[in-house]
Amino acid sequence: NINASYQIDSVNLITAEVGAWGGKQKGITMANYGYYDSDNLLLYGYNSPQTNTHDWVGVDATISYQHSFKGEGHTLTVSDNISIIPPQESNQLRLYHPYGNSVAGSEIFTNQVASALQNVAQIDYINPINKHHTIEAGAKHSYDNTLTVTHQINSDASGTMLSESNGDTRLIRNVLGVYAGYAYSMDKFSVRAGGRLEGAWYATDYQNGKREKWNTSLVNVVPYISLTYLPKVGHTLAFSYTERLSRPGIHAMTPFVTEGMAEKQYGNPNLRTGVTHNLSLKYAYSHNKWSATGELYSRLSNNLISAYSFIDDEGFVNSTYRNNGRMQGYGTGVSL
Repeated sequence: NINASYQIDSVNLITAEVGAWGGKQKGITMANYGYYDSDNLLLYGYNSPQTNTHDWVGVDATISYQHSFKGEGHTLTVSDNISIIPPQESNQLRLYHPYGNSVAGSEIFTNQVASALQNVAQIDYINPINKHHTIEAGAKHSYDNTLTVTHQINSDASGTMLSESNGDTRLIRNVLGVYAGYAYSMDKFSVRAGGRLEGAWYATDYQNGKREKWNTSLVNVVPYISLTYLPKVGHTLAFSYTERLSRPGIHAMTPFVTEGMAEKQYGNPNLRTGVTHNLSLKYAYSHNKWSATGELYSRLSNNLISAYSFIDDEGFVNSTYRNNGRMQGYGTGVSL
């Protein structure tokens, strides 16, 4: 990583950062599959050793400009971040050693090359009008252009190729968010509230023999509120509510079908944004020699993106994704 900054004058500052990263991994897995009828009798099965390799590398660069106004904390910040991920390769070799009434052994080799360009531009404005009132506003735009090219070869146990398939998926995602907030504070009480409007536009271009395209738009309103009360010195009681968005990525959206001996894996280009509601009630006590914090929290959602499997009319186990995730999480935490 390389960092640099330039102070134009007392109220204008430019900063920049460039970083590079990369890595390589290899994994070996042994799996055993068995398929049974309604009487729990084995129909067929197979052992499937797998070897996976994955290489990746990328470069990140960020530049930002900050202008400070006369009032303390009154700032305007503009920044831009770009990430370049050149073609990175993943290889998977799956061998099938059948038993029971299974067909002859086979192997499947899958090669996948993915590349991406991501850019995030953001502007933030904060204005503490006085000691009681603060306003903030801003906007953020992110652009993702991801390309995945997949090549799969099916061979018999002797290595003779039985079939070959190629597919590529380009996913272009634009997300624009606009937010505004207001904060009010007194000696013992403060409140912060606001929200953001986010729109996401997906363009999926998929080719496997023929070219297919999907266009999807997702719009979400995300509110937030936090209340803080200080009953006396050293004691703090806080409540907060907000929402978290989980957007589908190219792996979950690409319709390319990866076939195994008795299964198919593919994505769903019609996925929606998952929304999680987060509530928290926290109490904190601070003393000059020790402190303690206790929290009650809840996480609720009814449309998270989750894996989904079913058996089709041909007997294949299909694995894909849909918005059927349900979550009700409650918890508590204490720290001393």
